[in-house]
Amino acid sequence: MINTARKQKTMMFWENKAITNNDFGRLIGQITEDIGRSHVPPSGLHSLYLLLKKSKIYQSLNVPKNIVTINSKIILSTENKHKHFVTIVLPGDIKNRNDVSVYSPIGLACLGAKEKDFVNIKFKNATQRLFIEKIVFQPEKEKLLYL
Repeated sequence: MINTARKQKTMMFWENKAITNNDFGRLIGQITEDIGRSHVPPSGLHSLYLLLKKSKIYQSLNVPKNIVTINSKIILSTENKHKHFVTIVLPGDIKNRNDVSVYSPIGLACLGAKEKDFVNIKFKNATQRLFIEKIVFQPEKEKLLYL
């Protein structure tokens, strides 16, 4: 059973997302760089582009502290209470098993979402519902805009 604090609405993929102007620029650059590359599926490029197009854009220092941005470290939990610690990163910045690309289903669902929101992760044949339990680190909150 899900506790009351978790009964916030489930996010639709692009609903109520927010992004920083710095992240917007980096992601547009990433998309441009990856167009036509065989290892990047066109659906990932398209999904990320739509996320950017429909998100509210904030100046980096003005983004709410409860928004998942690039290089944010977050705790996700499943409906059966399994916790996962992940960092949302650009594809070239993956360094360990906790790093999740912005092109991945988890990265796309979490980027721009809020702490305490549910997100739906779409895999090939299934959808998993995850809860963004906590943003442990957000670069903008710490004024580390170079991350």
